[in-house]
Amino acid sequence: MNYPGGKGGVYQRLINLMPPHEVYIETHLGGGAVIRKKKPAKKNIGIEIDPNTIKMWKRTYSKIDFELIHDDAVHYLESHHFTGKELLYCDPPYLRRVRRKHYPIFKYEYTMEQHEKLLEVIKSLPCMVMISGYESALYGKSLKGWHTHSFQAATIMEWRLNGYG
Repeated sequence: MNYPGGKGGVYQRLINLMPPHEVYIETHLGGGAVIRKKKPAKKNIGIEIDPNTIKMWKRTYSKIDFELIHDDAVHYLESHHFTGKELLYCDPPYLRRVRRKHYPIFKYEYTMEQHEKLLEVIKSLPCMVMISGYESALYGKSLKGWHTHSFQAATIMEWRLNGYG
């Protein structure tokens, strides 16, 4: 499956950065290259807002052992009871101003306010968090002090992973 921002070429680098965890939660699931390729945790959860993507997952990956949730990532994260044993991996739609293509490429784009809300929520969670995207002033300022890994993806643009805080 090809999705804008898909991790087909970089999933192993992301997996190699993951600390040990018992519960794995991946938001903005899309094609789910990471959740499909990583060693399963005791519990695995994929969150996706697009109903067509949910249908595709149910049809194509019915044998994969994980909970598939049709919901907005922020809504789910605000309502989930975290125990501290989770690793949350967020791969939200990238800020339009830092993408090579500034026009909409995702079916469910994020506004600046949605990016700000996601950042507010993930910083409040009592669990390990990894978030990926291109370098930006908003994410850099908001996640100041987080461990960061930068590398180039197939697009030749800098790929930034703001790590577990």
